[in-house]
Amino acid sequence: MGIGWPGVGGSRDNRCGGGGMSGRPSEGWCVVATPKKDRSGVGGWGERDVKFSVVGEVGSQVANAVRDKIMEKEAKKEAFRKYLESSGVLDALTKVLVSLYEQNEKPSSAVEFVQQKLGGPSLAEYEKLQAEISDLQIRYNELLAVHQEKCREYEEFKRTDVEASSCKETVERNEGL
Repeated sequence: MGIGWPGVGGSRDNRCGGGGMSGRPSEGWCVVATPKKDRSGVGGWGERDVKFSVVGEVGSQVANAVRDKIMEKEAKKEAFRKYLESSGVLDALTKVLVSLYEQNEKPSSAVEFVQQKLGGPSLAEYEKLQAEISDLQIRYNELLAVHQEKCREYEEFKRTDVEASSCKETVERNEGL
């Protein structure tokens, strides 16, 4: 397969951009897709079967940026893998999956099996806990409304008590005259 230069066209497997009137690769960029050949010499067009080449000065910069982004993602994946390993998650999951593999009669729900082995609630227990949370939230809201009403009553009582004591002081002063 040939290389498609900017401004010159190219096959549908080549994506080109930039470039000047001359169409030279140094003025723009061009990505060339080439099928990789397997051991039998047969080429494929699957995602992992294609080799991409970037041609041109700008193309090299794009390729470097893409490579850096890929390396950054790979570093994040590796850091996360190390985190899972150091926290014991990988060992726990491995033990559970080995246990599932060794079961003579496979459970009807592999997810529930894994949850149970990791100490989580079953689906029925989870639904029961969710219903209990919902009931408790309703009860909390009811008690909060009662509390707020009692606070309003208390504030009203304090205000009327202050007014009554103020009136009592005024009457006592007037009687003393």
